[in-house]
Amino acid sequence: MRQAQSLNVEDTKAIAGQLPTLAVPARIVWGAADEFQKIEYGERLATDLGAPLRRIDGGLHFTPEDHP
Repeated sequence: MRQAQSLNVEDTKAIAGQLPTLAVPARIVWGAADEFQKIEYGERLATDLGAPLRRIDGGLHFTPEDHP
């Protein structure tokens, strides 16, 4: 709950346009059943970073806790 209350998307929005220019290795893991951050957001992030996306079927928002 504390994490959700502390959420501030302004930092992310401020750098969103720079993501495709980052030359860093990345791998995206996303809960396919996350209703808070839809899988489409993970797909966009993976595309922007040029990174592979691993969908976790049944995974919710806190995938490490849902599917350790």
